[in-house]
Amino acid sequence: MVSKSKPAIFISHAAKDSQFARALSDALEKRGFGAGYVRLARTEEPVQKELTRALEQASVYLFLVSDDAVRSSWMFFELGAALGKGKAVLPVYFSESAWRRARSFLPSISAEVRPINAHDLKPAEVADKVVEALETVAA
Repeated sequence: MVSKSKPAIFISHAAKDSQFARALSDALEKRGFGAGYVRLARTEEPVQKELTRALEQASVYLFLVSDDAVRSSWMFFELGAALGKGKAVLPVYFSESAWRRARSFLPSISAEVRPINAHDLKPAEVADKVVEALETVAA
């Protein structure tokens, strides 16, 4: 079970997945988790600092794996930063094809963390699965 001090979660997503990421962030916050969501363009210097700070503060990194995400160099920059800092990585994928492509980039993920298939799920349903996955890992 997750301790009373719930982890901060960084949500990495492709620009086309922003609406889903925002709703997921809101759903996780309603469940007592701190969820990081960066709304600005990722090319501005202040945003890079915001990303760095959010990654530092988070202990869990949610990688929203979509077809757009697996084509994004920013997504893999963020993933590399998370893995390099020893953060827990929890992939949430929207299609089997995107997940197959992303798996080759995720060699360091613990076998006890199972990816979440979010195909046809609403953000609140994905938030419930994230909470369940974190409880399993913490148990």
